[in-house]
Amino acid sequence: MSYNRAWMLVREMNRLFRMPLVKSVRGGGSGGGAELTPTGLKVLARYKRMERTCHLANRGDWQALRRLIR
Repeated sequence: MSYNRAWMLVREMNRLFRMPLVKSVRGGGSGGGAELTPTGLKVLARYKRMERTCHLANRGDWQALRRLIR
């Protein structure tokens, strides 16, 4: 994924939530960067829980699909 595409998606996620998920820091000695906000950390933790729950609920289907893959 390109850098520009990644930032476009970050801006869209920030727009969709009531509070931003990612904040960026420009310039400085380290060249800037980005980090998750407290809301971003909460959203990420919840997403990981949802992903784990879905995976466990569909474990049999995943195993069946894996048997069909080369």
